[in-house]
Amino acid sequence: MAFSVQAQLYDKTWIVGNNCAKLTFETDTTITDTFDSYVNTYLTWASICNEQGDLQFFTSGFYVYDKNGDVMNSGVDLCDAEVTNYFTYGLPAASGALILPRGNNQYYIFCASYSDAQVQSGNIYKPDRLYYATIDMNMFGGLGGLTSRRNLLYNQPMCDEHLTACRHANGRDWWLITNKYQSSEYVKYLVTPDSIYGPYFQSIGSAFLEPDAHGQIIFSPDGSKFAGVSGNSQLVVLDFDRCSGEFSHPILTDIPFDTIKITYSGIMELWGGGGVSVAFSPNNRFVYLGFKKVIYQYDLNENDLAATRKTIFKWDTSYGGALTYEMRLTPNGQILVSNFNGTAAKDFSLIGKPDLLDTLCNLELYSFHVPTLNSVLINNTFNYRLGKVPGSACDTIINAIDEFAAEDVLQTSPNPAKDKVEIQLAKYLPDAELFVSDIQGRIIYQNPNYYLAEYLNVQEWPAGIYFVRISNGKKEVKGKFVKE
Repeated sequence: MAFSVQAQLYDKTWIVGNNCAKLTFETDTTITDTFDSYVNTYLTWASICNEQGDLQFFTSGFYVYDKNGDVMNSGVDLCDAEVTNYFTYGLPAASGALILPRGNNQYYIFCASYSDAQVQSGNIYKPDRLYYATIDMNMFGGLGGLTSRRNLLYNQPMCDEHLTACRHANGRDWWLITNKYQSSEYVKYLVTPDSIYGPYFQSIGSAFLEPDAHGQIIFSPDGSKFAGVSGNSQLVVLDFDRCSGEFSHPILTDIPFDTIKITYSGIMELWGGGGVSVAFSPNNRFVYLGFKKVIYQYDLNENDLAATRKTIFKWDTSYGGALTYEMRLTPNGQILVSNFNGTAAKDFSLIGKPDLLDTLCNLELYSFHVPTLNSVLINNTFNYRLGKVPGSACDTIINAIDEFAAEDVLQTSPNPAKDKVEIQLAKYLPDAELFVSDIQGRIIYQNPNYYLAEYLNVQEWPAGIYFVRISNGKKEVKGKFVKE
C-alpha cells in the first residue's frame, strides 16, 4: 500500500478513540488532531475521504458527523430506536459500520445493527439487521446530507465485528461481506453505484463461534486472500476471486489455547484460543493474529501455515491491563494495534515493518500516542486504493477492449429484462462465440456460432446480474444485463 498520483485516497484520514481523534496518513508520517466539538462513540468508527484525501464525514453507526465533527444534516437514526437509546453513542461492535463510495460525491453507509425485539429481550449479543444509508456530499454547501436511511438488506443473526469489503475486479464496484451467526456461511452483496445485488451465500471453511463479539475479517491488500477469526475459532484463510466473489482453497489453522487467565476490571476473564484481530502485511505474505495477550505471525508463502507461527508478542504481568485488540493496516504500510484496557489508554502499539519475518517486523508497544482516549477503537477500513484486474472476464464497466472502436459496443436490451433479452453487436465479428455467466462466474449460456444478434429466453433465470462476453480469441467485447 503506497501513495501515488493516481491513488484514490478515500482512507487517508481515520477516526479513532472514544472522544474522537483524527489520524491523517502521509507517506512517511501520521498527523494526529482532534475536533473542537465533543464527539463520542461506543465501539464503532468508520470514516471516508474524497479521492483527493479530504475528510468528508464519519459515523458511529448511530450518527453521521461532518468533516467538522458536527452532526450532519439528517445524520441521525441510522439504526432502530431501541438500540440507539440503549447504547446512546454508537454501535457496540468494533467493525459495526463501513462506508463505500458511489461516485459523484455520493456514498453508502452500511451498519450491522440490532432489532428492537433483541434489545427488548436483554440478549444483545448478535447483530440481526444489516442496514444501509445513502449520503450526498453535494448538499448543504458540501457538508453533505442523508438521502435515505435504514434500508434493510438482511435480517438474520450475523457475527459481531465481521463486516468488511473488497473492490470488485472492475475497479469500481465492491463486494460487501459478513457472516451468519455461529456458522461458516458467508453473506455477500455486490455493491454498484446505483444498485445493491444479493444476498449471495457460500459455505466454506469452519464456523466462527462464540464469543464472536471478539473477532475480525479482512482482505489482503491485493484482494486475493481473506482471513477471519473469532474468540472461539480457527484462523480461516481463503482465496478470493474479485470477479465472481467466490471464496476457495480454505486453510484452517488451530490457534493455541493459552491457559493464562487475565481478570479485566474485576468482572471478566480473558483467555485463548481463538482470536480477536487479524491483519495482512502490505506485501500480502504475512497474516498477523491477535488475541489480547498474544500476537502471532503466519507466513502464507509456506505450505504448512500452522508450522510458520511466530510469537511477536506475549503478555505477562509487567504489562498490566494493556492488552492487544483490533489491528488495521494503515495506508503508509504499518499495522496499528489498539489496546484492550478500557478508557485509560491514549497509546496504540505499532508493527512498523510488517513485511519482515518474525521479530524483524518491529512491534513497538504503546509507541503511538493519540490525544484522546482510545479504548479498543480503530476505524473500520480496508484497501480503498485497489484497482481493477486487467483483462478480467467480468469487467462491468468497460464494454469493449482496446482493439474495438467506439461503434463496436455491445448492447443488451431491454435492460433490466424480465422474459427476453437481445444481445447485439453493432459490427460483425468473425468466428465469434457468446458466453453469458452469472454473478458466481458460472457459464449459464454459450453459443459457439454467434452472429451479430441473439435473443435469449431468460424467463426462468434467477433474478440477478449477468455478464456477457463475445470473443473470437483475438478481439473481445464485454457487457452485462440485469434479470428482474
